[in-house]
Amino acid sequence: MVFFIVFGVHHLIHSFADSEGVFRTVPNLEVLKLINVKIRQVPDLSMNTVLLKLDLSGNSLSGTDALTITQFQGDPVDTTKKFRIKELNIRNSFLEGLPADILRAMIYLEHVDVSGNQLHSFPMGALENNVFLKSLNLADNNIVELDEWSSEKEGVTINISGIVLCMYIPIYSLYF
Repeated sequence: MVFFIVFGVHHLIHSFADSEGVFRTVPNLEVLKLINVKIRQVPDLSMNTVLLKLDLSGNSLSGTDALTITQFQGDPVDTTKKFRIKELNIRNSFLEGLPADILRAMIYLEHVDVSGNQLHSFPMGALENNVFLKSLNLADNNIVELDEWSSEKEGVTINISGIVLCMYIPIYSLYF
């Protein structure tokens, strides 16, 4: 099992995390935690096929190029590549949007935490085919609407505390 964990070493890791292909040289990386290092863009993880946990909390991931399918897949045309990531944490990272194609490609996701960001919407439909999802934390965002969510998703806990929704969502387990 290969781990790479960095906590709040802003002045040391900033240029390292942004370097071209740094994480491509570690294809067996299972856990990657870049927490509070103020990166502006997700590093290229396209060569990694075994990543199980990704934590990008406390960074500066605002803008449309901060988080794209290309960073995970390499080739945006290849929609067949799926990811083994089970846990995705992007808390408090100024995230303005989460592309649906990324969530669709992460079919093994169990826990997603995007709380404390600047999301105005969340592509719930992108998680429809994910049978492993257990928890989704959307708390403390600027979300005003969510895609339709299937009422067949039993056992999924969704935290929407601190947000105002403009539509009813038929789901089983919400907590405020």
